[in-house]
Amino acid sequence: MFESLDAATKRDDEAPHDGRACVAEAKTPGGRRGDVRRALWVALAVGSLLNLINQGEAIFAEGEFNWVKAALTYVVPFFVSLHGAAQARRP
Repeated sequence: MFESLDAATKRDDEAPHDGRACVAEAKTPGGRRGDVRRALWVALAVGSLLNLINQGEAIFAEGEFNWVKAALTYVVPFFVSLHGAAQARRP
């Protein structure tokens, strides 16, 4: 079953990964640097909103603030945004 799924999703026009192309793209304005900058803004906005929702009691009242959860609340949207940008660039 999974073999047919892999065959159906594999593209014939996929080129092998070229590290030099990634470096060249990172140097261009709006390339991967732009993606990282955008991902940072997304992480800041979404992470702040989610922290207010998930730990509002700890922020505004008498609750225990969980620093690990707070950090992950920013890290996850950052990587999701980067992943989405990378998928959008795929040919």
